[in-house]
Amino acid sequence: MQYIFNFLFFFLISLIIQFFSLPTFKKWNIDKPNERSLHKTPTPTSGGIVFVLVGTIGSLWYETYLLLACIPLAIVGLIDDRFNISIKYRFFIQIITALLLINLSPLEINTNILAVDYFLKILLIISLIAIINFVNFMDGVDGLVTGTMTIYLLIFSIVFSQSLIPLVGSLTAFLIFNWSPAKIFMGDVGSTFLGAIFGGILLQMPNWSSSFEYLIVGSPFLADAFICVIRRFFNGENIFYGHNKHLFQRLIDQKGLTPAKISLIYIFGSISSSISLFFGGINFLFINLIFLMLLGIYLDQVIARPFISEN
Repeated sequence: MQYIFNFLFFFLISLIIQFFSLPTFKKWNIDKPNERSLHKTPTPTSGGIVFVLVGTIGSLWYETYLLLACIPLAIVGLIDDRFNISIKYRFFIQIITALLLINLSPLEINTNILAVDYFLKILLIISLIAIINFVNFMDGVDGLVTGTMTIYLLIFSIVFSQSLIPLVGSLTAFLIFNWSPAKIFMGDVGSTFLGAIFGGILLQMPNWSSSFEYLIVGSPFLADAFICVIRRFFNGENIFYGHNKHLFQRLIDQKGLTPAKISLIYIFGSISSSISLFFGGINFLFINLIFLMLLGIYLDQVIARPFISEN
């Protein structure tokens, strides 16, 4: 009952703030459609600042500082939403955030071989930065990132820490405004923050095995971005340039698939993977993963428009 009460409290607080701040967002920053956009009309963005602040302040109530460590990244995202700052500054703050998350983690890398330890730590930093950017990349369809991350954070709040309840409640409130047709987007301030939180939670697990298991739980969501980067790399394309080749982008308007239906596909994958691990363990998780891989291949090869090389 305490969990439900806390959830409803932060949900209502965020719902009220989001509603009354919407006119301000419309004046402050508008995302205008371009050749890569999936939305057709100018839409206010940076709405993620609401769940960032409510979630972070609420987490301090539980004396947890994981969300606070990601605030600098959110601030840079907010500035980038408005002024499009250089990628090198964004990359720098992502490295700093990754180092903070590693420093807060109880997990240790100790193989007793110094060179191997340094290599693994560098690999871990790269992985955290990748997760941050993958979540950012996936924020292209109304409700997709908001819906999937709400599921993951809900599970994490149950199995890991109730300090995530404020963020879950706030994110659920934001979903009402972000669902198709979206009244507001979360912007980089929200997507990079959520990516960092996801990666940070993986490092708060009791052991590396649990961390890996919950990374697999996120694969229905993260795999799209990861596979797209790999395919573009082997096609000789510049993976740092914008594009519209993610599976969710190539599914739009194919055989009646609307943004809402596409978001529901990813949300379904997130729910099924979470339930598989939560109730069935690692074996059921891998069985579910095989099913989702087959579904992804079907969507990619049969439903989506072709993945065409730029070269």
